[in-house]
Amino acid sequence: MSDGTLRFDTKLDNGGVQTGMSQLKSIFKVGMAAIVAKQAIDVAKMGVAYNAQMEQYQTSFETMLGSADKASKHVADLKKMAAKTPFEMEDLAQASQTLMSFGDDVNDIQPHLKMLGDISLGNKEKFSSLSLVFGQVKSQGKLMGQDLLQMINAGFNPLKVISEQTGESMASLKDKMAKGQISFEDVAGAMEYATSKGGMFYNGMEKQSKTFSGMMSTLKDNVKSFVGELTAPIFEHIKDDVMPKLMNGIEWMSHHLPLVKAILAGLATAISIGFAIHKFTAIKNAIMGVGKAIQLFMISNPILLVAAAIACLLYTSDAADDSLR
Repeated sequence: MSDGTLRFDTKLDNGGVQTGMSQLKSIFKVGMAAIVAKQAIDVAKMGVAYNAQMEQYQTSFETMLGSADKASKHVADLKKMAAKTPFEMEDLAQASQTLMSFGDDVNDIQPHLKMLGDISLGNKEKFSSLSLVFGQVKSQGKLMGQDLLQMINAGFNPLKVISEQTGESMASLKDKMAKGQISFEDVAGAMEYATSKGGMFYNGMEKQSKTFSGMMSTLKDNVKSFVGELTAPIFEHIKDDVMPKLMNGIEWMSHHLPLVKAILAGLATAISIGFAIHKFTAIKNAIMGVGKAIQLFMISNPILLVAAAIACLLYTSDAADDSLR
């Protein structure tokens, strides 16, 4: 008589647990290997991109300066500056190109970049804006109303600093500016004064470099530079060996387009046939697999085998009776 209770077997199979743990370890190892491989690829890509960018800067400055040696020295100086300021190499290189395009001498670039970096207080947007307007004023030789507005928007008013230096009123200085009497030298002097010891922006860039954001920017530059050095051989191999071969291959194919089309058409046909054969083979193997499974299942269950035999006999008997009627 049933007592209405259910019993469950809660005994663990040690062999199954060990097998499961072994499989889990294997999956973990494969996963970790995939993660490491992806990270290695990402690092290599970062290094190649960094070296490609440095090559572009080298070429650009070589064109602007007319000397490979001067360009190499300038790029090296910018790297050092990027490694200890809130600005990245890209920010400094672009500002350098802006200043040079307005006629700034390469020997003045470094002190001017430091001065502009201090006034911008490490802000990239302000730094870029100040570099542009500084170049404009240098090119014009004087300060104009629009230039003043751009500087004020970036956080610096040269007339205010000049007023502090000379004691001259703002109204008088604005009148002089309208007459074109505030020279580039006046503006540069005001910037030097504001970034010198005791000035409003003294060591502004250095102080910002010690903030968390500044340190992160510096770390990013240092990592990029390190990875660039690490992957330099890979970059040189791709640039000197791989890329020329790829370009030659593309050029050859462009000159033999009909032949390439014919080869591709034949390859497509071969792939289609191969896929069809593979699909047929897969179906055949699946059918054979099902048959074997049924066979094994029947052998391992003799009762089902006997039942199947009886069903076959009944079917054969019914078919024979139908034929006699």
